[in-house]
Amino acid sequence: PLSTTVPGAVFPPRNGCHVRLYQDAHTPALPPITDVQDIDGNPYNPHSLWMDIADAIDRAEKLIYIIGWSVKHDLRLRRDGSSDELLGDVLKRKA
Repeated sequence: PLSTTVPGAVFPPRNGCHVRLYQDAHTPALPPITDVQDIDGNPYNPHSLWMDIADAIDRAEKLIYIIGWSVKHDLRLRRDGSSDELLGDVLKRKA
């Protein structure tokens, strides 16, 4: 079986946590990236950090918590042509 514990970790693993690792903020699904196969033998389909953030903000019902030195409000999260809405506009809409 596949182990998800990290040897020598200070804190024990917790249930219900979700972590997604990203190659880059916006990696297109093109060779050689798609030449890598997942555990089931399917071509690797990289996640897009910006699309995932946009989806998470859209799904937020009570709180959007952004931590950072500064927030670039004129950043376009959806880079697939589905929306031209900027981060600042998304946050205003969700306020």
